[in-house]
Amino acid sequence: MLGVSYDPKVLDVSRLHIMKRMGQYLAEEDFSGLPDQVIAARAHAMLERAYEDFATSSPLKHRVFKVLKDHDPDNPATSARAFVPLDSVLKPFGRE
Repeated sequence: MLGVSYDPKVLDVSRLHIMKRMGQYLAEEDFSGLPDQVIAARAHAMLERAYEDFATSSPLKHRVFKVLKDHDPDNPATSARAFVPLDSVLKPFGRE
């Protein structure tokens, strides 16, 4: 157990976001050859940091999950497909 203090209200709303963010922080580290105590201390610090990210702002601000990133109103998705208006498809053949 990492022993990080938390507010149950924050954890109820952001548990998966906190764990995802902690995983991102862990992925940036190289723990090879380190003693277990050092690894545990770093994991504690990363969980604490991830928790603080979401204790001070909403999951929508951080957008750690793909579904939230894809639906970010500040970064609208651009379509790689060409737009074909419906009325151009419905025109009878031979008429322009």
